[in-house]
Amino acid sequence: MKCRACKVELGETKSKLCKKCYLKDWRKKNKKHIKDYALMRYERDQDKIKEYKIKWKKKNPEYEKEYYENNKKGLRNYKKEWRNENKNKVLNHVEKYIRNNPGRIKYLHDRTYFDGQRVKALERDNFTCQRCGMTEEKHLEKWGCSLIIHHKDGKGWGKKNKNNSLGNLQTLCKKCHGKEHGRPNKISHLTVKDKSQ
Repeated sequence: MKCRACKVELGETKSKLCKKCYLKDWRKKNKKHIKDYALMRYERDQDKIKEYKIKWKKKNPEYEKEYYENNKKGLRNYKKEWRNENKNKVLNHVEKYIRNNPGRIKYLHDRTYFDGQRVKALERDNFTCQRCGMTEEKHLEKWGCSLIIHHKDGKGWGKKNKNNSLGNLQTLCKKCHGKEHGRPNKISHLTVKDKSQ
């Protein structure tokens, strides 16, 4: 007797499929069951899986680097596609991270956009706007955010040759920062708190 799918000789059995074809057929018919079982095992053995991954990475550090170098472009494209397909998940994760880590966000913002000079510039200017004299407290009350640090020469965020020296940084309020960027009728690029409050 031969297997119905692959035509391999079966010998004397009641089944019409060989073991290999039977498993293939069973998997096709029971996809949901397989997925549920895999999820259950993943949740049950999550700690073991993490431990195993950590141990494996310690034993094979060169493999991970080599794999990344060989598949850099493909990994980047995959990540981009995943983010585009799961925009809501990404946004929810980012919002949750920002809510739970406000100090870390301020630190990263300062380091990224001002090379760690933002707080020094605020302290140098006594936490007041250098044009109109508005204090940090009044600014928080009126606009709901901290005073803005402005790059005098315009070589700040988004520029190739950033100039984050203390002499180039100036403390401004939202209104004065908007005027500085040629938006006299608009109040900076940040959202304005409702004035009725």
